[in-house]
Amino acid sequence: MYLKITTAAQKRIQAKLGTGQRLILDFDDGVGPFSPVGACSLNLGYRLIVVPESFDTTTDYRDTVDSDLGPIAIKPYSETYLADQMKLDLNEQRGVLTLTSEQGLLTGRVDILVPDLTQK
Repeated sequence: MYLKITTAAQKRIQAKLGTGQRLILDFDDGVGPFSPVGACSLNLGYRLIVVPESFDTTTDYRDTVDSDLGPIAIKPYSETYLADQMKLDLNEQRGVLTLTSEQGLLTGRVDILVPDLTQK
């Protein structure tokens, strides 16, 4: 499984990604520390979450997907909704990141979150 991150998307991500931090591609389904409420719909919601390298991902984000920015942590069962070859790109017109595969659009908006983990 590989996530191609275009140059434009990398610039957007790297503006929020600091030294000593890494990425989680979070399937927003109500499971894990960043999904307080699950949505009961057929929409697939993914977002990138910037966390310290020391953040423990062994409970919810045990798997990884390789990418142009290195390994990105994911929930193991979220692979069901992903593809072998994906692309994260910046939609310049809408100013949002989009996640696609050879089969088409996976999600039309991938937000980048930088949570305050000092209170956890």
